[in-house]
Amino acid sequence: MGSRTCLRGRNNSIFRTDKLKKMIEWHKRYIEYWKKKLNISDYGVIWITFFKGIFIGLLIYHFFII
Repeated sequence: MGSRTCLRGRNNSIFRTDKLKKMIEWHKRYIEYWKKKLNISDYGVIWITFFKGIFIGLLIYHFFII
């Protein structure tokens, strides 16, 4: 049996379809809220996410690698 069958057997798993759909819909609403609040486009959100990833990566590098 694959892991997919195992995950579907659990009732409290986050991988259940209804919980996953609710989480995705919440995330979409959350992103739209911030887009409207900051008055930016999808492209602006992508750039913010890119720089946030670089910043977090540099913090991890600084505190855990060096």
